[in-house]
Amino acid sequence: MIFGVLLLLAASSGRLVLMEETVTVPPREVGSFRLDIAQQRAFVECRFSVESGGPDVRVALIRHAGTDRSRNGARPEVLTITGFEKSGRLRHFLEQAGEYSIVVDNRLSGAREARVHLTVNLAFAEEARELPPGRRRAVILLTMCYVAAVAVFAARRLRGLRLRG
Repeated sequence: MIFGVLLLLAASSGRLVLMEETVTVPPREVGSFRLDIAQQRAFVECRFSVESGGPDVRVALIRHAGTDRSRNGARPEVLTITGFEKSGRLRHFLEQAGEYSIVVDNRLSGAREARVHLTVNLAFAEEARELPPGRRRAVILLTMCYVAAVAVFAARRLRGLRLRG
């Protein structure tokens, strides 16, 4: 029964593969791969692994500046970034639709290009819903109170059984 419910939830979860390919980034350079996201309130997930070449790469998710800001020379905003690693993952919640990019940084390598396998997903629907921090604290507090009440009730019942026996 539980397995069926989990299977149903997995099948109905909204996940869209935006990119799954192996890219080549020249030595001491950065590769940028544009993502035009039309979905609001969604998670972007990126998994990467260096297949050959440079020692480690760094991957970042950036948001491109709006048209008014780009005229003033505004730089793209880095939303999340990994360290220099052979493989890893980043995940970031996007509040709004827009133009984003996944950036693969190979500037750490000396003279070798890096072949990096990238998988970029967009997760929405049930996965993209999060409680606001205040409500999250309230749920945790209420859950802790419930568990404490059950523990006190169970302790009293067990104590009552020992006194009779």
